[in-house]
Amino acid sequence: MKAVYLKVRLMAIAWLSACLVACTSNVEADLEVIEYPIAFQASLTDIYGTVSDAQGMGDFRLWGWYLTEDSPVPIFEGDKVTDGTWAYEGGRRYWTMEKIHRFYAVSPVYPLEGSGTRVSVTADGVISVADFDCSGTGDEAVDLMTALVGWARYEAEEKPEKVGLEFRHELAQLQIIVKTDQGVTATIHDASFYDIAVKGTLEQDSGESSWKPAAVVGKADTPFQKKIERVLKPVSQLSLFDKMLLIPQDCMKIKLAVNYTRNGENLTETIDFYDLISYLSVGQNYRIELTIGADTITYRASIINKW
Repeated sequence: MKAVYLKVRLMAIAWLSACLVACTSNVEADLEVIEYPIAFQASLTDIYGTVSDAQGMGDFRLWGWYLTEDSPVPIFEGDKVTDGTWAYEGGRRYWTMEKIHRFYAVSPVYPLEGSGTRVSVTADGVISVADFDCSGTGDEAVDLMTALVGWARYEAEEKPEKVGLEFRHELAQLQIIVKTDQGVTATIHDASFYDIAVKGTLEQDSGESSWKPAAVVGKADTPFQKKIERVLKPVSQLSLFDKMLLIPQDCMKIKLAVNYTRNGENLTETIDFYDLISYLSVGQNYRIELTIGADTITYRASIINKW
């Protein structure tokens, strides 16, 4: 009888142990932490001065932190992100749930070959682009852009979405067009755009940008000069320069000079640019039109709302 009782007791203990193991396994399964990788995409919003298409934008560098009570913890430290796919180097990074994350990006990828431009980003949102050079034109022009996400946070039960980066242009774009009036034929010989800063430093703090222009070039040294020798028939037009991406700055001293021939007379028109545009602003796209008439030349400035 004792043997039977002992056997039953041992079976009961074994059954209870199995139940405890099963329950413990279920609790562990319930407590399993799901890790969500951090991913990025172009912003889905269409905002003036921002870039909403990842394709063809070019590679960029990425910085990111999540905040703790002690100090920000770095996630990205200037890692390169590839054009189009927006895949980043250095291996996959994951969200730290219930923590505030901040992300910052700068395009193009610095350092560029032959460029002395230096880029730094801090956890509190200060982006510095020092000694930026805008002297390139056409295909050599560099489109400096930045993006920031100052606050991203998810609760433990939430599934994070891709981070939308709103890249915005930090330069001003300028196009200068010369036109002829009805009945007017003119030959455009050359043009110069000078007394303008082609280098400077960008300081951006929490999305507010300011520029410190430097390295002003005169007429003899400006990169914005072009030999043209082009005949314009009546009611036709010509772009004086290739694409110009300029450092935002005061236009008080900037000059535009055009040499042309009309009715056999060689003429030079020198324009105080300030009379057309007083300040080149961040993210603005400007268009200047010079119209050669029978006896005069007139000017008109306009701002194109989309860049």
